[in-house]
Amino acid sequence: MTDEEAYTLTPEQEHDYFEQRYSVAYVLLDERSGKLQIGDPALRVCRYCKKSAPDTTFKKEAHTIPIMTGNRWLTSLDECDRCNAIFSVHEDHFGKYVLPFRALNGVRGRNGLPVLATAAGRIEATDTGINIAHSPGSPIIVSDDENKKLTLTVTRHAHVPQGVHKCLVKMALALMPPEVLPKYEYLVPWILDPEYRAGQRPYSPLLMLEQLANARPRGAGIRVLLFIRNPEINDCPSCYFVLLFSNIQFQIILPSAIEDAHFANGGYPPMVWFPVPNTPDQRFGPSIRRVRDLTSHEVIRDNTVEFVFTYGEKVPNVAPSLP
Repeated sequence: MTDEEAYTLTPEQEHDYFEQRYSVAYVLLDERSGKLQIGDPALRVCRYCKKSAPDTTFKKEAHTIPIMTGNRWLTSLDECDRCNAIFSVHEDHFGKYVLPFRALNGVRGRNGLPVLATAAGRIEATDTGINIAHSPGSPIIVSDDENKKLTLTVTRHAHVPQGVHKCLVKMALALMPPEVLPKYEYLVPWILDPEYRAGQRPYSPLLMLEQLANARPRGAGIRVLLFIRNPEINDCPSCYFVLLFSNIQFQIILPSAIEDAHFANGGYPPMVWFPVPNTPDQRFGPSIRRVRDLTSHEVIRDNTVEFVFTYGEKVPNVAPSLP
C-alpha cells in the first residue's frame, strides 16, 4: 500500500465508506467533557490479565489514552498496576515517535510543554509559540524566501516501530465495549509482552495511516473513534481505531480472529483513510497523508520527519543593544 493509492477516494466517499459499514464509538476529550472513567469502581478486575485484588493492585491512575497526547480526562479503572507498567514500555516508543508533533504544536504532557533536543538543535514549545535553536549552517531549517516556505527537518529519538503499534492497539482494546472485546482478546498476550521479536506478531504488516491536518488550534481536544463493522457487512476489516490530537491523526485496523477469518487466504482489503477535519482556509493546503509500516522489531535511529511551513513575512530577530 502506497501513499498515492490512499488518495483514490474523495473525502465525501471516505465518510460514506465508514458510515455505511460501521457503528462508531466516539469520544471527544476536552475541558467540556470533564473527568470520564472506564470500568466499575466497585469491581476492580483488570481487563487484560483478568486479575483482581489481592493478586494485583490498582493504585496508579491509568490513562486510557496516554497523557502525552493532552489527555487529562479519560482514565481506566480496569487496568492494574502490573499491566500498566508493561504498557508504559510501549508508550515510551510511542512518545518518542510523536515528540516532534507535540513539540511543534505545544501539546502538554505529564511534565508540561515538551522539548525536543537533538545534536542538530532544540525545539521548545512555549505558551506563545515555538522556540527553535540551531547552530549556523545546520540542516534543521531551510528557508525558501522566493516561495515563502520554511522546511524544518527533525530527527526522532530512537524507537521501536512495533512498540508504537502495540501502544495504539492497547488504546483500542481499552476503549472496546465488554461485549465486543472477546473477539479481539487474542491480541492481549501480544501487548502484554514487553519485548519485540521478529515473526511474533498477530498479523502482518502492521500498518498505520498518518495524517497531518492543514491547521488545528491549540487546545482543540482529543478525538478518539472506534469503528466496529456492522453484522451484515464482510468486505472490510472488522475494526478501525482512530486517534486525533493536535493536528496529527493515526489510524490502524484490529483484525478479529473470528470476524475476519475469511480474509486469511486472500489478505485484507486496502485500508481506507478516515478524513481529518481540515480548516476551510485553503492557504494551508490539504492534509498530508503517509502510510507507515510499523512491523519492524528493531530500534530505528536517525529517523527524520519533515515539516513545511508557509509565511507571509520574515522579520529578523534583532537582539536589543546593551546599555
